[in-house]
Amino acid sequence: MALIYLSCAWVVGTFLGLNFHLPPALIFIGLIPLPFLFVFRQHRKFFILLSICTILLFSGAIRSQSSLPTIDETQLQFYNDQGTTEIRGLIGRDPKDGDKTTQLYLTTREIRLGEDWYEVSGKALLFVPRYSPYEYGDVLLVRGELETPVQFDEFDYRGYLANQGIYSTMLYPEIEVLDSGKGFRPLGLMEIRLTSPKASLKVNTVSPPPTVKLSPDTVMSSAETFGNASSAAWIWAVVALYEIASVVCPS
Repeated sequence: MALIYLSCAWVVGTFLGLNFHLPPALIFIGLIPLPFLFVFRQHRKFFILLSICTILLFSGAIRSQSSLPTIDETQLQFYNDQGTTEIRGLIGRDPKDGDKTTQLYLTTREIRLGEDWYEVSGKALLFVPRYSPYEYGDVLLVRGELETPVQFDEFDYRGYLANQGIYSTMLYPEIEVLDSGKGFRPLGLMEIRLTSPKASLKVNTVSPPPTVKLSPDTVMSSAETFGNASSAAWIWAVVALYEIASVVCPS
């Protein structure tokens, strides 16, 4: 039952942090119930749980607030919905082919304002004709309209992209390839082929399958999973603390 209360406190705190600006000092409200431990000894367990839930609620709010992006002139999304824009960037993930379009994940480096180019950071999702010849590691000059991702009634598409750090989209832009082969794939992202017996012997007894390919999409998905796992680990740690406190201060 304690886990349910603590989980609900964390979820409510996360919701509050995403919708309201709460000062970090509010976390100290969780200390208010502690003096009652010495007054109402028969209800110690209740006040311990109340204190931890309050601290967890405001911790979730602070954590969610810190995850929100800062929007200013250095962020790509600042220029959403302002007409035609020119940007330069790198295709940072493998293109994804859909039914009618191909999606390019562009990591933006510069934006053109007037006659000059300025550094900018942010990711944009580009929709281009299906099977376009663009590849991971291409450096592109892109001209089109940056738009805020659309929101559907039955699917939080904007939130789905936000979880990947994408806050801008561009539909069928004009594209010029400036350079190619500039992407960096760590060893874990490269295709590993073990075709000869000697190659297999060089790997220890725990060797990978003959062909192992980890795409950047897989790595990003794992990172998102880790983020959720870290929240769960934090809640479980608080539950353990609560159980310890309950033993030390039984009701």
